[in-house]
Amino acid sequence: ALAQGKTVDNGYTPIELKNLAGRTSELEGRRVAVTAEIVSVNADFRSMNVFDQASKAVVAVSLEQLSKSQRQALIHEPVLRVSVFGRIEMKNNRIVIKADQVMPLATDLVASK
Repeated sequence: ALAQGKTVDNGYTPIELKNLAGRTSELEGRRVAVTAEIVSVNADFRSMNVFDQASKAVVAVSLEQLSKSQRQALIHEPVLRVSVFGRIEMKNNRIVIKADQVMPLATDLVASK
Protein backbone atom coordinates (compact mmCIF):
# COMPACT_ATOMS: atom_id res chain seq x y z
CA ALA A 1 0.00 0.00 0.00
CA LEU A 2 1.19 3.46 -0.81
CA ALA A 3 1.29 6.18 1.79
CA GLN A 4 -1.47 8.76 1.46
CA GLY A 5 -0.22 11.95 -0.19
CA LYS A 6 3.15 10.58 -1.27
CA THR A 7 4.02 10.95 -4.95
CA VAL A 8 4.95 7.68 -6.61
CA ASP A 9 7.69 7.37 -9.23
CA ASN A 10 5.32 7.94 -12.14
CA GLY A 11 4.25 11.36 -10.81
CA TYR A 12 0.78 10.34 -9.58
CA THR A 13 -0.26 11.01 -5.99
CA PRO A 14 -2.25 8.13 -4.45
CA ILE A 15 -5.49 9.44 -2.97
CA GLU A 16 -8.68 7.93 -1.62
CA LEU A 17 -11.96 8.93 -3.27
CA LYS A 18 -13.35 10.15 0.04
CA ASN A 19 -10.53 12.71 0.19
CA LEU A 20 -11.56 14.36 -3.10
CA ALA A 21 -14.71 15.97 -1.71
CA GLY A 22 -14.23 19.56 -0.66
CA ARG A 23 -10.68 19.75 -2.04
CA THR A 24 -11.46 20.57 -5.66
CA SER A 25 -9.51 23.84 -5.86
CA GLU A 26 -6.52 22.24 -4.16
CA LEU A 27 -6.52 19.14 -6.36
CA GLU A 28 -7.62 20.49 -9.75
CA GLY A 29 -4.92 19.81 -12.34
CA ARG A 30 -3.04 17.37 -10.09
CA ARG A 31 -2.13 13.88 -11.24
CA VAL A 32 -3.64 11.28 -8.92
CA ALA A 33 -3.97 7.53 -8.57
CA VAL A 34 -7.17 6.04 -7.14
CA THR A 35 -8.37 2.48 -6.69
CA ALA A 36 -12.10 1.84 -6.70
CA GLU A 37 -15.00 -0.31 -7.89
CA ILE A 38 -16.54 0.30 -11.33
CA VAL A 39 -20.25 1.01 -10.89
CA SER A 40 -21.18 2.12 -14.40
CA VAL A 41 -19.73 2.62 -17.87
CA ASN A 42 -21.17 5.01 -20.44
CA ALA A 43 -22.62 3.28 -23.53
CA ASP A 44 -20.00 4.87 -25.80
CA PHE A 45 -17.17 3.60 -23.52
CA ARG A 46 -15.86 7.16 -23.06
CA SER A 47 -16.55 7.47 -19.34
CA MET A 48 -17.26 5.45 -16.23
CA ASN A 49 -18.13 6.02 -12.60
CA VAL A 50 -16.08 4.52 -9.80
CA PHE A 51 -17.22 3.97 -6.22
CA ASP A 52 -15.52 3.71 -2.85
CA GLN A 53 -17.48 1.37 -0.57
CA ALA A 54 -16.12 2.76 2.68
CA SER A 55 -16.96 6.42 2.01
CA LYS A 56 -19.82 5.91 -0.50
CA ALA A 57 -18.03 8.40 -2.80
CA VAL A 58 -18.73 8.20 -6.55
CA VAL A 59 -16.39 9.91 -9.04
CA ALA A 60 -16.61 10.19 -12.82
CA VAL A 61 -13.64 9.02 -14.90
CA SER A 62 -13.13 10.22 -18.47
CA LEU A 63 -11.71 7.46 -20.69
CA GLU A 64 -11.37 9.62 -23.81
CA GLN A 65 -7.56 9.66 -23.71
CA LEU A 66 -7.40 5.86 -23.74
CA SER A 67 -7.26 3.93 -27.00
CA LYS A 68 -10.47 2.30 -28.23
CA SER A 69 -9.04 -1.17 -27.49
CA GLN A 70 -8.16 -0.14 -23.92
CA ARG A 71 -11.69 1.18 -23.36
CA GLN A 72 -13.30 -1.94 -24.83
CA ALA A 73 -11.11 -4.23 -22.70
CA LEU A 74 -12.73 -2.73 -19.60
CA ILE A 75 -16.14 -3.72 -20.95
CA HIS A 76 -15.41 -7.15 -22.41
CA GLU A 77 -13.48 -8.49 -19.42
CA PRO A 78 -15.20 -9.04 -16.07
CA VAL A 79 -13.45 -6.06 -14.46
CA LEU A 80 -14.95 -4.86 -11.19
CA ARG A 81 -12.06 -3.03 -9.52
CA VAL A 82 -9.51 -0.72 -11.14
CA SER A 83 -6.65 1.62 -10.42
CA VAL A 84 -7.08 4.88 -12.31
CA PHE A 85 -4.14 7.17 -13.05
CA GLY A 86 -5.09 10.61 -14.32
CA ARG A 87 -5.54 14.34 -13.89
CA ILE A 88 -8.26 15.94 -11.74
CA GLU A 89 -10.56 18.29 -13.66
CA MET A 90 -13.82 20.06 -12.90
CA LYS A 91 -16.69 19.50 -15.33
CA ASN A 92 -20.19 20.88 -14.64
CA ASN A 93 -19.19 21.48 -11.01
CA ARG A 94 -18.20 17.81 -10.56
CA ILE A 95 -14.80 16.25 -10.09
CA VAL A 96 -13.72 14.20 -13.09
CA ILE A 97 -10.53 12.17 -13.33
CA LYS A 98 -9.23 12.37 -16.91
CA ALA A 99 -7.62 8.94 -17.13
CA ASP A 100 -4.15 8.48 -18.60
CA GLN A 101 -4.23 4.80 -17.66
CA VAL A 102 -6.74 2.37 -16.16
CA MET A 103 -5.40 -0.87 -14.73
CA PRO A 104 -7.84 -3.71 -14.00
CA LEU A 105 -7.19 -5.40 -10.67
CA ALA A 106 -7.50 -9.14 -10.21
CA THR A 107 -10.70 -10.30 -8.58
CA ASP A 108 -10.49 -13.58 -6.74
CA LEU A 109 -13.60 -15.54 -7.52
CA VAL A 110 -13.85 -18.72 -5.50
CA ALA A 111 -16.67 -21.16 -5.98
CA SER A 112 -18.12 -22.41 -2.74
CA LYS A 113 -19.38 -25.94 -2.26
